[in-house]
Amino acid sequence: MKRVSTNLRQPILKKVRRPSTSRPRRNDLRQGEREFERLLAMGVIDQQREIRRGINAAVLVQVANLVLGIPLRELLTGLHLRRSNIQRKIRTGARLSVGESYRVSRALIIFQQAVDAFDDNGLAADWFQRENVELGGVRPLDMLGTRSAFERVNDVLARLAFGISV
Repeated sequence: MKRVSTNLRQPILKKVRRPSTSRPRRNDLRQGEREFERLLAMGVIDQQREIRRGINAAVLVQVANLVLGIPLRELLTGLHLRRSNIQRKIRTGARLSVGESYRVSRALIIFQQAVDAFDDNGLAADWFQRENVELGGVRPLDMLGTRSAFERVNDVLARLAFGISV
């Protein structure tokens, strides 16, 4: 005698469509672009308020792609942010925590200082991603996870901009 399966959950589970976590949706990217432009247009005090409130997670896609020209995964690794957590926040349109927002703002600050030092976005992005002797062979991008490391990168960049030797 053949046994008939009574598992009723199996057909239901097959019908449930789960959202893809591999790529952000187009609407998420557009929202991130608008948020990024709004953040850049703000004054320093308003930017500080926005950071304390939490930056929209979709802004990270714009920072990675438009500003640095690197994959989002590489930016998240450099800033020591959990990829699954950030991708969920991007997908749901959530905001970053205060700590995560500060890390993103550090990346933007250092990048802008590098642009000022090199007078070129491409050179600044390249410097940001290359191993640096003065940073112990670590990329500036990988040094932005903590405040003390951020200050070290800031110091190296300031000395580079003003021509001060080691």
